Amino acid sequence: MNLALLTLVLPLLNVGWLATPLLVSPTLAQVPPMTVGEVTATAAAAVARGRELWQQGTPEARQEAIAQFQTAIEIYRQLGNKSTQAATSIELAARHYFYGELEPALQYYQVALTLWQDLGKPDEIATTLEYIGDTYSASQKYDLALQSYQQSLQTWQQVGNMPQQARTLYVIGSFYHQQFQDSQKALDYYHQRLQLWQRLGNQAEIAASLKSIGDFYTKISDLPKALEYYNQQLQVWQQVGDLQQQAATHQFIADFYRQQMAAPNQALTSYQQALTLWRQVGDIKAQATNLNRIGDMYLKLNQGQQAISSYQTALSLWKRAGEPSQESVTIAKIGDAHYQMGETGIAASYYEQAFAVNSENTPTPQFSNTATSNEEYYSKSREFWEALGGGFGEAVTRMELAKIERGKGDLTGAIAQMESALEIVENLRTQIADPELRSFYFATVQQYYELYIDILMQLHQQNPTQGYQARALEASESARARSLLEILLEAGADIAASAPPQLVAQEKQIENQLNALAKKQVELATSESPEAAAALETEIKSLLNQLRQVQGQIRESSPHYAAITQAQPLTVKEIQQLLDEDTLLLEYYLGQERSYVWAVSATSINSYELPPRATIEAAAKNFRDAITAPALRMRPKKVAETAFNLTELILTPLAQELQGNQRLLIVSDGALQTIPFSALSVPSLATVSSNRFVSSEGKPSSFIPLMVEHEIVNLPSASTASILRQELRDRPTAPKTIAVFADPVFGGTDDDRLPSNIARNQNRPNTTPVPLQTAARNIGFDGPISRLPYTSNEASQIFRLVPENQRFGALGFAATREKATSPELAQYRIIHFATHGFLLDSNPELSGLVLSLVDAQGSPVDGFLRLPEIYNLKLAADLVVLSACQTGLGKEIEGEGLIGLTRGFMYAGVPQVGVSLWSVDDEATSILMSKFYEGMLEEGLSPPAALRAAQIAIWQQQQWQSPYFWASFLLQGEQLPGREFLPVKSVKHSNK
Repeated sequence: MNLALLTLVLPLLNVGWLATPLLVSPTLAQVPPMTVGEVTATAAAAVARGRELWQQGTPEARQEAIAQFQTAIEIYRQLGNKSTQAATSIELAARHYFYGELEPALQYYQVALTLWQDLGKPDEIATTLEYIGDTYSASQKYDLALQSYQQSLQTWQQVGNMPQQARTLYVIGSFYHQQFQDSQKALDYYHQRLQLWQRLGNQAEIAASLKSIGDFYTKISDLPKALEYYNQQLQVWQQVGDLQQQAATHQFIADFYRQQMAAPNQALTSYQQALTLWRQVGDIKAQATNLNRIGDMYLKLNQGQQAISSYQTALSLWKRAGEPSQESVTIAKIGDAHYQMGETGIAASYYEQAFAVNSENTPTPQFSNTATSNEEYYSKSREFWEALGGGFGEAVTRMELAKIERGKGDLTGAIAQMESALEIVENLRTQIADPELRSFYFATVQQYYELYIDILMQLHQQNPTQGYQARALEASESARARSLLEILLEAGADIAASAPPQLVAQEKQIENQLNALAKKQVELATSESPEAAAALETEIKSLLNQLRQVQGQIRESSPHYAAITQAQPLTVKEIQQLLDEDTLLLEYYLGQERSYVWAVSATSINSYELPPRATIEAAAKNFRDAITAPALRMRPKKVAETAFNLTELILTPLAQELQGNQRLLIVSDGALQTIPFSALSVPSLATVSSNRFVSSEGKPSSFIPLMVEHEIVNLPSASTASILRQELRDRPTAPKTIAVFADPVFGGTDDDRLPSNIARNQNRPNTTPVPLQTAARNIGFDGPISRLPYTSNEASQIFRLVPENQRFGALGFAATREKATSPELAQYRIIHFATHGFLLDSNPELSGLVLSLVDAQGSPVDGFLRLPEIYNLKLAADLVVLSACQTGLGKEIEGEGLIGLTRGFMYAGVPQVGVSLWSVDDEATSILMSKFYEGMLEEGLSPPAALRAAQIAIWQQQQWQSPYFWASFLLQGEQLPGREFLPVKSVKHSNK
């Protein structure tokens, strides 16, 4: 039922005061009147129909559902049924909220609040105030949100509802901590919550409150205080007599000692206390887990015999539990203990036993992906390859023997073992037709390369002239981005051209189905039906598996494919041939015990030992947080301090290599992939004392960003640079200059390009469906998709530089997915997207860019340009710029780096991609991009030189000085020298 039908129903009510003339057709005069009960039933039926439509998940059904709810609300209003009107308004508000339509959500919540106040319903008033607070918070109106939460708390206090008071206190405390960074007020509210549960005597909630306070102290790094509250939590469970909770808390405290405080003795004591309790509970798996951890602590304390005893007891329990995989792990731990005690022969025998147990108890594997997450997929693929036994088991054993040889000082023998192991590893890798599974497999064997590189570098220290550091660099190249290297070769070989047509057609059909399901998944991201969402996820995974199988068959049918999978990374000599005299390659490799960086020029190679991975990644995280965190990014001293600290670790050791105005090619690793090298300090200044970080005027006096002296380009590996250059070498230059997609229409209430009469004519609030929303579980957004108004200015500034016949613009409603996938884009050398990007954690291969989600009539359209479609583009562009948020990020797979949008565009034929590392400022980005294009199109600078000049220009402006505004953007990939963008001399004249 819709509002048009409502105008026919209400006048028929047999109630005098409701006899309101509502444009009733004279032909209905003979229809018998309806009773209030019948009309109430009609409203209830409208609500039920609305819920049913909502479950369908399509934008059309959702809009009809909203109309049904509005119909019911209007009937209840006419009937004077305030209670049901309020409840239905809240239901509709919640649906708007979950779709990121915050303004209509707030309006309906306010209507409900007024009705509850009229009815004098304090419980409902307090609950609705919390909803309003959530909505204000999502709108980033934090003061109004806090005011609503406080009013809710006051209402609960007035009615004496202590459990609800406690829960609201926790909400307010978390809000102070997260939004206002006010630790003291947050702590005050957490304690008030604890006191209320103590008055109520609810032991489980008391324990939970104590743990949350402990977690709070952990976050602010007050570890002794955190431990105090964790121990209080333990005391509560002891008073209650809950043995299982006591055991779990002892185990948690033990993990806390081990991970946070690096205190193995205290951890050992707590693990032993947990073990005693697990024995009383009778949980043998928990006992075995604790015994393994106890053994680990004994090993840290160099008490090998005690560790072996603990592991042996755990082993017997795993056998009782029927867990052969855990048996294998525990046997290997016994080998580790013997190895630490110097009993290398015994250790080797245990390693062999471990893999024998694994092989005997595991049937011949058949890989089937029924995983519900990427982490589980990773785990399943690892189990699959470990289950192979045979060759893989030999590789593992040889690796362990290499460790033993290294421990004895026989580095040459260790190298021989590792080369045999790596030959097996590489042979297994080439047998996998599915690139994704090959990537996951490759992630499981990174430890082989790490050990091999480390041994080679130790040999280099002993024999600096024997070429070991070059071999180590070549091993580093072998260990990274191999799947990317292969898919780039695959793109150039046109594998599908020689495949059976039926397989190619099947691939296309599955891709179309996936695209339709991915669209539906986004729309259902906040579905009230977990069953429907789960079923859709299962269907998507099934299709992804089918697609991988078909693509595997296509690859295997190609005569070129075998050569692609056996392609070798570059040698050092081949890498040097890529470099001119003004270019330096820096390749990083982060290891558990120590890390390395190689500095390679056209004529030399040098290497430097760096701190362990954990040390470097912690500094990288602090550096990134200082730049991006709202509370820190405008504090120059904090940014400079963290930049200096990271520079000290990764650049200062090789400071003599860095000459002024060099072009730096950076091949990073781990967390270094998520930080901008451009914002690090010039190494020569990294040792300046901290009291000189900031001048009296508040401006950094000693901090000079690295980009002031160097052009910087990022590469997944040095070998990919060669493939990307090959891609361009024989390809003609595209005939036109640039295509720009900017300022798409997402349909939110903040966009005045949607005429108000559209919403009025369709009997709905002035808003259009937004398929992404605040609570979208699978999308990388913190809130609704808001308009990016400065991107229109960004596009205008670019167009100012290019003659009309050399450019293409798709702005506003015209920025559609259809135009982004059009073959016409192959005519342009540069493609610029100024919009939002998104990352699907559950299925990163379905991530992409957001273009217009509605047409000029306000009707929803599919505006998601996803990775599978990007892979299928045939572009001739030299450069794609993704002027959006976090487009440089992706799912990190060890050994492969970040799997995201960059790879998709490189596969589509683009050698260099400009991306961002965090959510960028709209206005600052518009200015940065304008200067970037001026450098390329007016001054003829290369993209790296133009980006550097633009960043320096922004940095020199006081209001944009923080790296947050300019350092997010970087260039990934490589350009063939000589293909720079020539300046357009007649631009201004031609545009008059």
